[in-house]
Amino acid sequence: MDQDRPLWLRIVEQFRQKIRSGELPPGARLPSRPEIMRDFGVSDAVAKQVARVLISEGLAVAKPGSGTYVRERPQLRRLIRAWYRATRAGSPFAAEMESQGRRAAWDYDSRTEQASEHIRERLRLDEPAGDEIDVLRTEYVFYADGEPVMLSTS
Repeated sequence: MDQDRPLWLRIVEQFRQKIRSGELPPGARLPSRPEIMRDFGVSDAVAKQVARVLISEGLAVAKPGSGTYVRERPQLRRLIRAWYRATRAGSPFAAEMESQGRRAAWDYDSRTEQASEHIRERLRLDEPAGDEIDVLRTEYVFYADGEPVMLSTS
C-alpha cells in the first residue's frame, strides 16, 4: 500500500520519523538536495519538494548558503483556557502571554452562516427554515511573539 503513495511523500515520511524519534535531533543538518537525489534516485524537483514540505510542516528550517536543518522544538508553554475570570478587564490571552513575557496578538474572521447539524445540537437550535442564516461564526488565530499558538472557533 505504501508503494501507492508518491515517492516524495515516502521520503518526507522517512525524515519525519527520524526527526520524531530523535535520530535527527534539533539542529541536525538534513541531507542536501544532491544527497537526496543520489540517495533516493530522484530528480532535483523531488528533492526540492521534500525540503519544502518539511519546512512548511515546521520540522525544518532553511539557512541560505548553509543548508536545511531540523528545527528546534518550541518550548511548551501553558495557554490560558479559563477565559471567564472574576475580573474581565482586557483579554485573558493577552494577560497570560504578558505573564510569560511574550507579545500577544490575534486575527479573526467572522461570517454569518447556517449552523451545521453538530452546532445546531450543541446550541439547541431548531431545524433551519430553508437556507436561513442563524449563527455568527468567528475563527481566531492567536499569536505569541508573532508565531501562531492556538486556533479557536466560536
